[in-house]
Amino acid sequence: FDKTKEGIDYWLTPVSPITYIDKKSAPHLMLYGSTDDLVPLVQGKPYQKKLQDNGVFCDFYVEEGAWHILSFEFVNPKIEAFLKKTIGE
Repeated sequence: FDKTKEGIDYWLTPVSPITYIDKKSAPHLMLYGSTDDLVPLVQGKPYQKKLQDNGVFCDFYVEEGAWHILSFEFVNPKIEAFLKKTIGE
């Protein structure tokens, strides 16, 4: 697709969250399942890179073998650790 009104790039760029990442962006906790086909892991890597390039704190984790719904055992400790790092005890 091209940048014409009919091209997908024309429509996706203004609505994509990655477009709006800058140095003032909030810290991010990114959790992925390795087999997720709804929000594939490959989508998260450029987002993570742009956060890092802008100096934004980002924790990025992948639950191996998991799909879009991650296990509590995987997610809960990550959330707790992220909150401690970003807002304190």
